Amino acid sequence: MTILTGFFRDIARRASQGTVTVSSTTTRPAHDGRGEMVTEERHVLNLVGGGFTSPELDPGPVRVELNAMGVHKWWELHLPETGTHDLFTLIDAQVEYTPVVVGQAQAASAEAARSAAAAESSASRAEASATHVDAVVADGAAAVRTQLQTDITATAEARTAVEASRDEAASSAETATEAAASATSSAATAGAAQLAAVSARDEAKAAAASATSVSNSLSEGGDLKAYLDGVASDAGADAARAATSEATAADAASRAETAASTAQSAQSRVQAVVDDGAATVRAAVAGDADRAETARDAAEASAADAAQSASTATTAAGEASAASQAATEAVGSIAAHADGAAEAASRAAASESVASESATSASESARAASTTAAAAAQIAASEKIAELVGSAPSNLDTIHELAAAMQTKGEAIAAIQTALANRVVGDYTVVVQSTPPEGGTTPSNQITFVVGAD
Repeated sequence: MTILTGFFRDIARRASQGTVTVSSTTTRPAHDGRGEMVTEERHVLNLVGGGFTSPELDPGPVRVELNAMGVHKWWELHLPETGTHDLFTLIDAQVEYTPVVVGQAQAASAEAARSAAAAESSASRAEASATHVDAVVADGAAAVRTQLQTDITATAEARTAVEASRDEAASSAETATEAAASATSSAATAGAAQLAAVSARDEAKAAAASATSVSNSLSEGGDLKAYLDGVASDAGADAARAATSEATAADAASRAETAASTAQSAQSRVQAVVDDGAATVRAAVAGDADRAETARDAAEASAADAAQSASTATTAAGEASAASQAATEAVGSIAAHADGAAEAASRAAASESVASESATSASESARAASTTAAAAAQIAASEKIAELVGSAPSNLDTIHELAAAMQTKGEAIAAIQTALANRVVGDYTVVVQSTPPEGGTTPSNQITFVVGAD
């Protein structure tokens, strides 16, 4: 057995995606299977990462087809008996490349031959498929015709049976009516015959009595007597026959009455069957009519509902259109306001940044000014103190002298006052005493010097 492998990629070196199909080029005996045949069935392999590896294949002529992303290519090769073989190697071994022109011409010729063979094979398969389709269509049509013919025949037979039953019922009714009329007529005839027989019997009895009387009266005439005896005998026989006829007529009348009753009963049953059938038909027709009327009412109600729904839908569509237009306008307005708000936010952000920078600058300026002012105050105080000290007498070494100097050096005291955080504001007094103020506090705008004993 032989294993076939291969790998495909596109011009950008990307692995191909698709399938590879292998099949025998012809139906042939298997290579190593006694009594087995290799058919032309197609075995499909999926490309995995652009490559494929077939299962064990029967050696011999094989057709390999590639279907990848709209590309269809095929090769007819001869598989070796054993081993694993690469598709490219087999193709390269079976295609002659030199000289170039001859090789290309041969390849083109072989391709044309293979295309012609493939076309013939496709045509054969198409003809076989067409034949199969025609057979299937013909079988389907025959089956449909048979079914339709069976249905038509069954319908015709049922209609014929119904008509025959109807005709038979009508004939039975008519026969029963005629039988009843005949029986009635026979009964009347039998009654008349019975009356006639009774009358004949009475007449025969009267004739026999008359003959007996005449015979008794005329006993002396032998011939006449014999004649009258014969007449009397005949009259008796007639009377007997009349009695028999009467009994027969009575029996016939009885049978006629029975037949008439049976005929009337049959006529009643036939009429009942006809009436029942008519009632059933009328009930079925009435039921169909009721259902049809109900269906018509339901259809009219559905039509009205549909019209109402259509009207509601039209109104809703109008409202939806208006709402959509309003929403569009609102969106436009919101967008415009959003743009304005964005611009305002940008400007506010810029203003905030500027204000922040300005505040920072002002704070820094204030701190710088405060620092400068404090430094200036310290410098001024230092200068005033230096001036005060420099202009003071050389013997300025007591608190009393300092107090006296402060009383006469107002400007210097002002500088000292500023340096002392403005604890003395406006006019002030200077007090020298030997004891601390009561309660540890001094009046406002008073500078107190506490001096101990010298």
